[in-house]
Amino acid sequence: MSRIKKNKPLDNFLRKNAEEVAGRTDATALGKSDESFPEEIRVVMHELKVHQIELEMQNQELRQTQEVLSAARERYFEFYDLAPVGYFSLSTNGLIIEANLTLATWLGVDRGALVMQSFTLYIRSEDQDVFYLYMKQLLKARVTQSCELWLLERGGAEFCAQLDATASKGADGVEVYRVVVTDVTKRKLTEETLRENELKYRHLFEMESDALFLIDAQSGKIIEANVAAVDLYGYSRTELLQMRNVDLSAEPGETRKAGVAAGSSGIIKIPLRYHRKKGGTIFPVEINATSLIWKGRPAHLPAIRDITERKKVEAALGESEQRFKKLFEEAPLGIAIIDSLTGHICEVNPMFAKIAGRTMDEMIQIDWMSITHPDDVQEDLDNMALLNAGKINGFQMQKRYLRNDGNSVWISMTIAQMKVERKISLN
Repeated sequence: MSRIKKNKPLDNFLRKNAEEVAGRTDATALGKSDESFPEEIRVVMHELKVHQIELEMQNQELRQTQEVLSAARERYFEFYDLAPVGYFSLSTNGLIIEANLTLATWLGVDRGALVMQSFTLYIRSEDQDVFYLYMKQLLKARVTQSCELWLLERGGAEFCAQLDATASKGADGVEVYRVVVTDVTKRKLTEETLRENELKYRHLFEMESDALFLIDAQSGKIIEANVAAVDLYGYSRTELLQMRNVDLSAEPGETRKAGVAAGSSGIIKIPLRYHRKKGGTIFPVEINATSLIWKGRPAHLPAIRDITERKKVEAALGESEQRFKKLFEEAPLGIAIIDSLTGHICEVNPMFAKIAGRTMDEMIQIDWMSITHPDDVQEDLDNMALLNAGKINGFQMQKRYLRNDGNSVWISMTIAQMKVERKISLN
């Protein structure tokens, strides 16, 4: 019996292993009686045993290979068909050659129905030109190209997809494009929302009547300034964006360093400050600032108001109050401020205390009825009732005050109404 010689390395490897196994088997399985068989018979029996062992080894290797292939098919199914992204192959003329289950599910069609369909059928009409230019790029470039466009589901819904395609050779050697499809609808909608919010807040920022700055909390650099800030300080926006917040201050060095503490929350009212305009004019400002995070960095948003006019009004009011106080205290007539509801004497001038025969401290601890002659109280009460009811704006009368020494003094009294937190009258 002749044996076909095998020259392949794998066959040689199997033959060698089979010979080793057969040798071990022969040593244990053959008895001495078998030695009586002719040499030719023993050679044939050995060859049959080796061949049988080779077949068993090949079958075992085939089973292992099948298991590996089965596992590979499962991985292919998991990685390709059930991937969280869509995969498909696209011909150079835009036809779908194959697609995974994920893409078919997103488009709401059977996977088989996608084959040899034009991909443009699933692209929103507004994005057809985007895809046309994308295909031109793929034809020219040999590297991965990306684009974003809106795809259509069978039910009419839309989703935004990012396409990443690479040219490669198909099984038949024809050039195709391997395309990865990622659903980026949430990201796209988030970007649009952020863009809309940015436009809205940009509008509010620019329309604010107070000067607004966006300032880096660490460096103090001015990141942004609105129109009101440009108008108030006289610098152009370009000039302001090259400055720091302290460059606007007219305060001494230590005060200039004071600002909003890092990490502060809510609106912080900063004490009165003085700033300097481009021409050198110094003016008082009121600052309300808040802290925020801008592009991952701490920042401040101060709203600055020129309070020059308010300070002038406050100064004028202060001067007016001083004049009134001087007139009140030095008047040759008695003047008092009395609560018209309770009769309590709130404040008197020295002349009034002198007429009533009491000290200043005594006067503010009593009411007008306790120093009025009993016979004159009722007429005064009647007039005060009419005044509190709004039926008269004031009245005049003559009455008597009782002094501490027991004597009485006749006075001529004019009552006028004043509007404060509560109704009070001059007595």
